[in-house]
Amino acid sequence: MTRRAAVEAMLLKYGSPATLNGTQVRAVIRPLEIQSGADRGLTGGDSGLSYRFTGPAGCGLSEGDALEADGASYSVRRTGTAMLGTEALYDWAVLRELPGAADSEIVLLAADGTVLARAKGYETRTLRDGCEVRSWGEGTPVQIAEGETRYELSLFGVTAEAGEICSGLGEFSVEIRGKTRKTAYSGCRVQNETKTGGKSLEPRRSLLVLAAGKTEEESA
Repeated sequence: MTRRAAVEAMLLKYGSPATLNGTQVRAVIRPLEIQSGADRGLTGGDSGLSYRFTGPAGCGLSEGDALEADGASYSVRRTGTAMLGTEALYDWAVLRELPGAADSEIVLLAADGTVLARAKGYETRTLRDGCEVRSWGEGTPVQIAEGETRYELSLFGVTAEAGEICSGLGEFSVEIRGKTRKTAYSGCRVQNETKTGGKSLEPRRSLLVLAAGKTEEESA
C-alpha cells in the first residue's frame, strides 16, 4: 500500500462526509487552535475561528469554494497539498464557517429590484471610523469621536442570473434572506473580484463588496 492509499484509508475510517462543489468526499475538519482575535465563547460564523480541512489528494479545492459538512457551511480561504517527495499525500485547506448560509438566500439586486446574481455564502464586517478629540493645548486625546459606519461583505460562489458580473457593476444592493430575518445592504460597490478555476474545474467567483447602509427586518 502506498502512503497516499494509507492516508485515504484513514480518511475513509475516521473522516466525515463533506460536500465540495457537488462532490462528496471523506474529510476531517477541526478548529485551528491558534487564531488571532478569536472569541472562544462564540460559535459558528460569529466566533472568528478558522478550521483545518484534511481530505484526499486531488479533491479540487480552490480559494472561494463553498463546502458543507455536518450541517455547517464553510468558505475555503487557503489551500495546499501535502507532498512527500513527488507523491501527493492529501489536500488541506483553511476554512471559515459561513453564518447561516445554509438557511439563507443571498441575492444582488439592481436599483429596480432585478436580481443580478446570487451567492452561496457570505461573511460580513462592520467598519467604524473614529477621530481623536483633544483639549486645547493638550497633547493626549481625551476621547475618540464616533465616525462613519460602513460594511464589508465577502460573497462566495457568486453566479450571475444573466450576463457577466464584474467589478464595474456600479451601485447595487445585497439582501440576505433568512428564515426569520432579512438583512439588506444598500449603496454597494464591488471592491475586489476573485475568479478561480482550472482545466477540470468550473470557474468560481468571489466578490468583496463595500456597503454604505444596512437595515434589518423580521421575515414574514
